[in-house]
Amino acid sequence: MSVWDELGLTSGIEKPRRTRSTDKTQTWIKKFSDYLTEQKGLLKTVEQKPDQTKKTRGRRNKAHTFWSDEKKVFVFEPRYGTKQVNLQPGKNQITAATVDEMQARIDKLIQLTKNGDLNAALEEAATRKKEAAERGESPAPARTKPKA
Repeated sequence: MSVWDELGLTSGIEKPRRTRSTDKTQTWIKKFSDYLTEQKGLLKTVEQKPDQTKKTRGRRNKAHTFWSDEKKVFVFEPRYGTKQVNLQPGKNQITAATVDEMQARIDKLIQLTKNGDLNAALEEAATRKKEAAERGESPAPARTKPKA
């Protein structure tokens, strides 16, 4: 028996096509949970003063948490892509007095997401995101470098 026979060479067998069998809901849950975990990590940068923040090159992390001087609270606006997620009808922000309290509330939001309690809100945000993409709206204008 030759070495080539031992390899079991053949031809003519078609590679099966991959079909999308995953549920969109599971994709939304995973993406939103990852987003919330990232935002929880960025919370510490919100309480730093502007002169203490480091300037980094490359991809910019967008923190969707901010300090409201008017109300004296931290405010978090959860998003799915570029669209805000309406946690309840007409309510799309979470408030907390301290960073630790906000982290605890984001943990609860992650748990609600994994339990499937936010499926309707995520579906609605994903639909708005898809509709905006179909209309040709872009979240930010494209930048071009000037020619040297």
